[in-house]
Amino acid sequence: MRIKYKPSKNAYAMNATLLKMAVILSWSIVFMQNVAKTRRDAR
Repeated sequence: MRIKYKPSKNAYAMNATLLKMAVILSWSIVFMQNVAKTRRDAR
């Protein structure tokens, strides 16, 4: 996979990276909440 440094492609890559980070962050938050919930229920 080659990366060509064009302004439009660069902006798209930045947006994709930010989107990926946001998705991962939200998933990690959901995962942490689920873990905390299961721990509360287990106790």
